[in-house]
Amino acid sequence: MDGMLKESILVDLGYVDGNALATARTNADSAPVVPDLLCDVLALEVGLRSFI
Repeated sequence: MDGMLKESILVDLGYVDGNALATARTNADSAPVVPDLLCDVLALEVGLRSFI
């Protein structure tokens, strides 16, 4: 997952703030449940990568 976030299509296109995404990823490590917004961004990222 970290590799995907470093090469994020959504960050490269300017749709997602890379620093905020990195912070959300770090915070998810200590959270009992991964935040919905982070899951949504990751799902969209995977979907976009399926077109490549």
